[in-house]
Amino acid sequence: MTSAASAIEKLKGTWDYVDGENFDEYLKEMGISWAIRQTAKAVKKEKMIISVNDNGRWILKSESTFKNTVYEFTPGIEFNETRADGEEVKSIITLDNNTGRWIHEATDKQGRKVHIERYVDDKDQQQVELTCGNVKAHRRCLQSAHTRNDGICSYLYVTCSELNACAVDNQICLEPEHECVTHRRCHNAPLCYLMNMATETVCSPISTTTTGGNYGSNLDQLMAPHGMFVDYDDAIYIADGANQRVVKWIPGATTGQVVAGGNGKAGGNEQGPAKNQLIAPQSVVVNDSSTVYVVDYGNDRVTRWSEGSTSGNIILGQPGWGDDTSYISRSTDLVFNRHRNLYVLDNMNVRIPKFTIDKSACSAVSTSIKSYITVT
Repeated sequence: MTSAASAIEKLKGTWDYVDGENFDEYLKEMGISWAIRQTAKAVKKEKMIISVNDNGRWILKSESTFKNTVYEFTPGIEFNETRADGEEVKSIITLDNNTGRWIHEATDKQGRKVHIERYVDDKDQQQVELTCGNVKAHRRCLQSAHTRNDGICSYLYVTCSELNACAVDNQICLEPEHECVTHRRCHNAPLCYLMNMATETVCSPISTTTTGGNYGSNLDQLMAPHGMFVDYDDAIYIADGANQRVVKWIPGATTGQVVAGGNGKAGGNEQGPAKNQLIAPQSVVVNDSSTVYVVDYGNDRVTRWSEGSTSGNIILGQPGWGDDTSYISRSTDLVFNRHRNLYVLDNMNVRIPKFTIDKSACSAVSTSIKSYITVT
């Protein structure tokens, strides 16, 4: 086997995306919507599994908190591929035995072309180079040290001397809170990574799907879900980000019901600033009266939806930056404390405003900012 062919073989296995550059601009050039791009930014963990089946067809499976996808292909033969935003494109993948690279060409219905190259470098890290139009992006991956269905997304550039070798045939770590990974920059053998250096702890492959389980806009599907809330009856409320809605799933149900956003449509794909609309909702809280509070990320506001209503009330927010706490910008979370005070994570204004119930005072946590608002 030539060194280039051997390099292609190295692409097989389970890979964890670690970091990248200019990926959002690349998605924008592809025509991916703003809401989908914001959702992609929020992905906590993403990995891919590359394999070859008994028929010689290659399989690429991507797993993330945004969407799971899988496609099979025969090198050099065109196939239909569905992107993360649901767009179908024509793709062809070739394996270049001269350079050891996986070359992926795709064309969408508007004629936009994407060029992707994957290869394993001399440190056994997978490099992914992406081009769309004049925009170039780059992503980097580490390979899992073994074949279990888990992995970590972590910081690459640790001090190598801090990492100890894995034990028991390079499979496990004897130190608590460590995970065995491959990190060729530091050593050829697998090493133990301290989990507080990772952006997310290892996830168990054993789970039960209670809602969704497949990607789309029907009521038995979700698209880029974010925050969720479980009430005392074990009903689950989900901020279904890319569907611009909040859906409620009761225990044992096979479909959800729209309780906020969606503009009355089952698919919930409508987005906008109207009171019956949302843009990329991020977080949801429900009180004892089944009133739903939603962080409406794209509209820079918090809305309140009474049970059974088809339209919400704006209780907080207007777009922009400023000391006045009537402004919130790119907020991603909210919570009520035991005194029923409302706290909002106001990202772009770098503060956490606290809003009281049945009082007129409002102050921003850790600042001297004051304004007045009544939240009931």
